[in-house]
Amino acid sequence: MENWSVVRGRVHSVGEDAARPDFKRVELAVDEIAPVDGFAPAVEADAGGSVVEIAVPRATADALALARGMHVEMHTRATPVGLFAHPDRARVV
Repeated sequence: MENWSVVRGRVHSVGEDAARPDFKRVELAVDEIAPVDGFAPAVEADAGGSVVEIAVPRATADALALARGMHVEMHTRATPVGLFAHPDRARVV
């Protein structure tokens, strides 16, 4: 079943993703999780206050100039290899 959650929080770090060169690894200090209608949750609602790692497409991370301390919102899906951000549904808030 496809899953999505809207994750809002503060960027803790941005780094290279050695396993996936088309992505950057973003550690996000989670402030809030919201469901996406019609989909199972990708991130549990009680994840607020934790730090999660999200693979963000490099083009998206570069376009947003993601950096430590920025507040962002990302539509995120869970996969067997971790969380991934939707390339067109990430923004600085």
